[in-house]
Amino acid sequence: MSNAAILYNKTYRIKQQIPTCVNTRVNGNNARCQRTKNAAIRCRINQELMFQYAKKKKTQRAIVYNSPGMHNPLANYMATHSVDNR
Repeated sequence: MSNAAILYNKTYRIKQQIPTCVNTRVNGNNARCQRTKNAAIRCRINQELMFQYAKKKKTQRAIVYNSPGMHNPLANYMATHSVDNR
């Protein structure tokens, strides 16, 4: 699910199209209003991409740290010593 959502949002960003899930209304029809609207849409798509990447990273860490046969020595150390990297 996460990879599909990332690909969906990246495709719209690359093609500079507006997805249907981004509804933005700006009063006015002049160039300044349209620039504001386009900036808001780009910001929304970038925020959605950042959220999807963070969600994917969190899911991958949960899989690595919660797997019963951890083959990664760093994961074994992190799981047994409960080190918090902030």
